[in-house]
Amino acid sequence: MNPHFKAWLQVLWDSLLIATGLTILVIFLSNGVTWSVAPLAFLEILTYTVLITFLAHAFFNQMWLFVRERGSTFQWVFFCTAMVAISGVSSLLGSLVVMAMRVEPQASLAFLFERSFKISAIVSLMIGVNEAMFARLRGQLDDTRLKLHKEEVERERALKL
Repeated sequence: MNPHFKAWLQVLWDSLLIATGLTILVIFLSNGVTWSVAPLAFLEILTYTVLITFLAHAFFNQMWLFVRERGSTFQWVFFCTAMVAISGVSSLLGSLVVMAMRVEPQASLAFLFERSFKISAIVSLMIGVNEAMFARLRGQLDDTRLKLHKEEVERERALKL
C-alpha cells in the first residue's frame, strides 16, 4: 500500500476515534444533547475533526522543514499559532459544511463558527500538544537508540583489534 495513502487512512481513523470520544463526552457533559440526537452531534463533530486533522497533518509535515533548525521556543510558538489558525480555517469550512448539510438549520454561519472555533481551538491544542510532545519524545528515543547502536558497533570493532 502506498505510504502516503496509508498515512491519510491513519489520519481518517484518528479523526473517527477523536470524534467518537468527543461525541460521548458531549452527551455526558451536556444537558441538551441526548442519545437520540447523538448521530447528528457525531456528524457535526466529525466534520470539524476531519477538517482539522487533515489540515494539520498536511501542514505540519511541511512546517517541520521550516522550523526544524530553529529553537524549541520558536517551534512551540509557531506550532500553537498554526494550530489556532488551522482551527479557525477548519471552523469556517466546517460551519459551511454543517450549514449545507442542514444539521442545524436554524443556526447562522456566525453562530456555528463562533461556537466551533472556541471548542476546536482548545481541543486541537490539547491533542496537538500531546501529539507533538509524543513525537519529540519518539525522536529523542530514536536518536538515543542510534547513538547506542553506533557505540556498540565501535566497541565491537575495538574488541576485534
